[in-house]
Amino acid sequence: MIRLELTDQDISDIAEALDDPAISEKNKTKLLVIRMHHERAKHGFITKVLNLHSNTVTNHLKEYSKGGLAGTLEDRYYRPTSSVEPFLACLKCSFLVAPVADAKQAVVRIESLTGVRLSESQARRFMKGLGMKIRTARNLLLAERSRKPGFGGIHGGERGL
Repeated sequence: MIRLELTDQDISDIAEALDDPAISEKNKTKLLVIRMHHERAKHGFITKVLNLHSNTVTNHLKEYSKGGLAGTLEDRYYRPTSSVEPFLACLKCSFLVAPVADAKQAVVRIESLTGVRLSESQARRFMKGLGMKIRTARNLLLAERSRKPGFGGIHGGERGL
């Protein structure tokens, strides 16, 4: 069992961090575990009150004992960034001025503007992230035909109601 001995300064630092609105809820939960442990609450009580697994409580206490408050609050989340993100404004402007018909054209345009080659599925996700839809030329042709009189819609004939 881990036993932490906190100084008055440590306790006040934890209290300040708990009141800080910039600290995430997950980190506040870690600090509550440490504070409750310092108040001699049993691990079973901490797990029930905070709805955590007992191993999680132990891990939070180990993390604090190794790194202190700074180590506990350190952001360790992996957040990958897109290689085309620096070119976001340029690409969006380019696609708004001259939309592409399919993902292959989007891949070619992105590569010519940025030098970064994306797969078709990545290009679709990127376009969706920009709030744009890739419409294939066939669908545009069918939609155009359905609007012209005399074509009778996509299905070849007029449907009566």
